[in-house]
Amino acid sequence: MIEVQNVSVHYGQKKVVDNLSFTLGDAELLTLVGPTGCGKTTILQALAGLIPISKGTIKLGSQTVTASKTIAPEKRQVGMVFQDFALFPHLTVIENVSFKLKDNAKADHWIELLGLTPWRDAKPANLSGGQKQRVALARTLAHEPAFVLLDEPLSNLDAALKDDLRWEIRQALKEAG
Repeated sequence: MIEVQNVSVHYGQKKVVDNLSFTLGDAELLTLVGPTGCGKTTILQALAGLIPISKGTIKLGSQTVTASKTIAPEKRQVGMVFQDFALFPHLTVIENVSFKLKDNAKADHWIELLGLTPWRDAKPANLSGGQKQRVALARTLAHEPAFVLLDEPLSNLDAALKDDLRWEIRQALKEAG
């Protein structure tokens, strides 16, 4: 479960998020919708621990984060899929997905489930936008995070692909629990 209580985030003197509260139960999906610049990415970055909160409380399962009590991103059990995919260009699909894993079995599972097997040995420059998005999602899920954050995962894709990939992502998240 994720609980966000009265969270505010400032960039210097500028308040970007003000007094946000919501609860997300286990196995629930939540979509943040709003115009450009309203703070959607800032909220995700705060949940992931990439930026500090100025006020409030974030509860991620048994962990509690406040402005004075931070938890490093790598200790939060949060996986994040970035808008620009953030793939290592010099690594193949399997190397990207299995990065920092001791066993490739989890990576192989998600590569197969997300239909990436034919591109297992391809580098990101040789993949379509949809394939890159699947690789980024597979990499996140292979690390078995407790929570997955997706920052505009479909914004770089064409309209036809968005519809198909939206359902694939939803199914993959349900599969991962």
